[in-house]
Amino acid sequence: MRRFSLQLSVICVMCSLLAPVGREVRADQRGEIEPDVVDRISSDERLSNFAWAIDLTQQEEILRGEGPWTILAPSNAAYDEIPMREIIRLIRNRAELTEIFRCHVIEGRLSEEDLRALSQVQTRQGLQLPVRQSEGQLWLGTANVVEADIVASNGVIHIVDRIY
Repeated sequence: MRRFSLQLSVICVMCSLLAPVGREVRADQRGEIEPDVVDRISSDERLSNFAWAIDLTQQEEILRGEGPWTILAPSNAAYDEIPMREIIRLIRNRAELTEIFRCHVIEGRLSEEDLRALSQVQTRQGLQLPVRQSEGQLWLGTANVVEADIVASNGVIHIVDRIY
């Protein structure tokens, strides 16, 4: 019994050392760590520009929070549509960049099915996005949802083809 307690203590210490400081780590029913929305975005190469925007706007701590969040993550292809001079201007104007970023975050966990049942959604920035369907495609404002329901421990991510 004593040996078991010692082993359990060692495992607890090791786990606390491996967990990022100041960050809640969630595990699923099998004890496997579930990635949060930031982890999911950061690990998807199609969203590397959006991951960079999370860093630039200093939103990581917020998005690692309990949430839940619905993230409308623009694909890298969406960023390719923005002229380079505009990107440079936004990088220099972090307040405006942050407002644009907040247009891509919705409080609450909304699956594709949930979104299809709504007529509009409101982003953290306050932008009202009309929800519509056309030929089976889901549109949020001017953006088409190209991949839906990427599930994370504290929310859900939908990849969109536009930046608001």
